[in-house]
Amino acid sequence: MKKLILFCTLFSFFGLVAQEIYSPSKSIKLTFFLTENGEPVYEIFYKNSKVINTSKLGVSLKGETGLTKNFRIINKEEIYVDETWKPVLGEQSEIRNHYNQVTFHLLRNETNIKLDIVFKVFDEGVAFRYEFPTEEQVRYFVVSDENTEFNLTDD
Repeated sequence: MKKLILFCTLFSFFGLVAQEIYSPSKSIKLTFFLTENGEPVYEIFYKNSKVINTSKLGVSLKGETGLTKNFRIINKEEIYVDETWKPVLGEQSEIRNHYNQVTFHLLRNETNIKLDIVFKVFDEGVAFRYEFPTEEQVRYFVVSDENTEFNLTDD
């Protein structure tokens, strides 16, 4: 029983601790965490200087409350990609695709709706997307609003 309580405590704490993802050269750092209300937020640093202040993530579904808070992290997957591809047209014969990717699997507490946020951190910048895993209780939905914030630090 003590092990179960410790596991649950650590699992709950996982979302409150900032998760750091670096570009391959370590010049860009993305920090992701859940606030006390379970809101997914991120920050971006370039060469140790913050370029994007704490910014909220989330979407709203038609007929549902927003998928913006009351989340917990249920899993995290990390992959490292370093590959090249050949474009059909362009000035370069090969293009390097080099980044670190982290997928945060989130679960909304009161509705048990899942939301994945996938971050790719390149040496040149950061990209992210929302994914909606297949679920029995959610077969069809319409995204009515994107609530993503980009709180830039300065000019």
